[in-house]
Amino acid sequence: MTNISVLIPTYNRRNTLIEAIKSVLNQTYQDFEIIIIDDGSQEPVRKIIDNINDTRIKYIYQENSGVSVARNTGLNFASGDFISFLDDDDRFLPRKLEIQVKALIENPEFGAVVSGHQVIDEGGEVVREEKPWKFNIGLDLESTLFKSFGITSLLNVLFLRTWIDNVHGFDPILKTCQDMDLWYRLLLAGCRMKWIPEVLSQYRIHKQNISHDIQITSKYLEKIYDNLFTRHVLPSSIYTRKGELYARLNVIRAMRYYEICDFLNAKKSLNKAIEQWPKYQSNEYFDLFMMFIHWQNSIWVRNKNQYLKKVMNNLPQKLKISDKARRNILATGAKSLFFDAYWHNNFDPIRKYWMQAIALDPLFLLNRGGWSIIFKSLINQYKPQQEYDR
Repeated sequence: MTNISVLIPTYNRRNTLIEAIKSVLNQTYQDFEIIIIDDGSQEPVRKIIDNINDTRIKYIYQENSGVSVARNTGLNFASGDFISFLDDDDRFLPRKLEIQVKALIENPEFGAVVSGHQVIDEGGEVVREEKPWKFNIGLDLESTLFKSFGITSLLNVLFLRTWIDNVHGFDPILKTCQDMDLWYRLLLAGCRMKWIPEVLSQYRIHKQNISHDIQITSKYLEKIYDNLFTRHVLPSSIYTRKGELYARLNVIRAMRYYEICDFLNAKKSLNKAIEQWPKYQSNEYFDLFMMFIHWQNSIWVRNKNQYLKKVMNNLPQKLKISDKARRNILATGAKSLFFDAYWHNNFDPIRKYWMQAIALDPLFLLNRGGWSIIFKSLINQYKPQQEYDR
């Protein structure tokens, strides 16, 4: 029996599909099979597979049915003890399977291991690295629901096959957020998950219609939450926070509407969030704005420097805060950008964010950690020039 089954659903992405397949073939761990599920592509996917000419690759064609059905089809044909999912536009780094399968074998009490990834652009250039474990994000149900803005991509996970079978794979009705639904059901079934503090894959971001994405994603995420509360017995620590969970969904809607300058829908979503979870009003909404501050650091915000100002200048009428609170929020946002740039080795904007933070909060000049980062950014800027001069 093959040890790992790598499932790649595909639909009309010929060029990136080839990259995805090659990233698996180039693994240091070679005991795998690759199952390509062609979800009704108009492109000649079968010909691509034949040209690669590797007997470990299986090709399955189905009429266009969506990625959930495609993954379930792949699971039906998979023979591996372990399951890894790879989208047709993403890539594994060479030691991904080796490191993850070793971790699962050495830690049999866990049903999945999770690592970090590089974000790459459409051309395949690395934009940044994501290392979620650095932010103490737990892999339990409560943490994934309330302490993060979504689950890490399936790309970063290696599953023990029996756990995927136990929850019957993916919900075929869901058109998006299928990974989140699977994640929640696995955790509710008792599957334990473990972080591997390594960056082992590459996740590609595309230009897209964000407005359409907000509506579709919100619809299906709300359905997933509905299913959580109606089909499962939840811990009281989660059940008593039901209003907060739906409120968070509306805050996330607002965040994304602000990004595309749809202020009308952003304000409506924020108003609804406050109605659903009135505790957001405490401490002049500081906890609410901390969610926006965390969001501004994500890959989905293009102009990070202006995002929080855009939010603060277009708040709903009922959401009133003092000038002092506003300044504090903007200062916290600038500091967050400063430290986030450092954590992601993005030294170019560091001094700009530092100056903004000082302008809003002069006491930040006394922060020793800030000075240390500034010093490191200067060294980083000098090194390339030094090498050039030699």
